[in-house]
Amino acid sequence: MPEGDTPRPTRTSRRTSEAAKAAAAAAPATTAAPAPELPRLHPRFQEVQPFLARFLPDVPPSQLGLNTEFCDLYIYLSHLQVQGWSGYLHAHTEGHNVWVLLLQGRPVAAAADRLQGSHSAPAESIVGQQALGELILAYQGGASLSAYPLPPTYAGLLSGLGAGAQKFDLSSDFSGVYARPDGAVLYSQGEAVATLDATLPYEAAFPVSGPPQPLVLPRHLAGWAHATYVPTLRGRDVLSPITAAHSEFRAEFGHDLPLSLMTALIQGLSPAEYALEHDTPLSEIEPWLTRFREQGYLVR
Repeated sequence: MPEGDTPRPTRTSRRTSEAAKAAAAAAPATTAAPAPELPRLHPRFQEVQPFLARFLPDVPPSQLGLNTEFCDLYIYLSHLQVQGWSGYLHAHTEGHNVWVLLLQGRPVAAAADRLQGSHSAPAESIVGQQALGELILAYQGGASLSAYPLPPTYAGLLSGLGAGAQKFDLSSDFSGVYARPDGAVLYSQGEAVATLDATLPYEAAFPVSGPPQPLVLPRHLAGWAHATYVPTLRGRDVLSPITAAHSEFRAEFGHDLPLSLMTALIQGLSPAEYALEHDTPLSEIEPWLTRFREQGYLVR
């Protein structure tokens, strides 16, 4: 493959209308319109160790230099969730960097690096839920936080970087990031949507299959989310439509997420397990837990 060519999937990935086919057949070959040029993205963080950080595009920030003196991190994350914000967060302090990718307000990939005792030693890489926890710890420790918005399409395709490189397989319906020594390409269902001037010394794929699973905080930072809760007798009666507790619960909380959550807790699921199964952020679940306990439906 000539250097610089965008690799193409093995079969045609977009149908052409009959009118477009006829027009192309009638036009002289010398006047054929050139293929539209793909957006060209440039990496913001070059030569860093985590794959996620290495392929994050350089875009204008929406916020710069947030810190604990004037911004509560949990409130800020809740704000991004309500806004359905897509992009990435970067927390930085001396010798420590954390990157968290958000899709529609929910963290879907995270990575962190931390210098070892000697500055000549390679940085330690952390990914996934533990890296999301590192964002909290770094911010509480005085790190500066910045936010860089991305189109949801880009954020979704970049989410595969959180799982690490896989054996190269550029199929006709590939979605994700394909990287090689001379650059990377973002694909959506076999169609190239953008190029990225970030490289790897080898050919690798970072596929995305279906909606990415949101990350939850690790146990040591959100012990309540991993605990199981014991329903009181009144709490158990919530599941029986003939009881007064059932009617009172529905009148107080409604019958969608609160009833679904209460049912899962009674069945022994932890809030974190419920969050993963129902694609619900923990920040939405915690207030309901508090109210359930205050109203005498749960004990811990």
